[in-house]
Amino acid sequence: KPTCESGGTMFPMACHRTLVGLVCGQLTLMGYSILREGFYQAFVVIPLPLITINMMSVFKKLYVDAGMCISLERAVELDKQKDAQSTFSGDVYRQPVLSEKITEPNVRPGSFVPAGGSRALAMPKLEIVDADDTKDADMGKIV
Repeated sequence: KPTCESGGTMFPMACHRTLVGLVCGQLTLMGYSILREGFYQAFVVIPLPLITINMMSVFKKLYVDAGMCISLERAVELDKQKDAQSTFSGDVYRQPVLSEKITEPNVRPGSFVPAGGSRALAMPKLEIVDADDTKDADMGKIV
């Protein structure tokens, strides 16, 4: 357990200083581009510091000023609400295709017919082998 607790009072200052560092980096990139005679690149980067400075004022209005009005007890009470905890999913940051269960293709024997061909020229019939029945058969063995 921490020996001192500030209640997050340093967080707005840390975010502000991070964004000031970002503006400095963007200005440095513009200067470096000009030194390397990349005038078009420097011209394209001009809006970035302006957007970052604008977002700093938006963040101050939305989060810092609003955070000064809420009491610490009310913030703790809001954090302890069970609704917020029950709606979180472990797969929320994972791509949907990576969180799906593994599926097997639904192949019926003799269902493949080549374009413009007949069933006599079709691919060999596939035998779907059950995953539990692995004594002497390979998965998806072609018969």
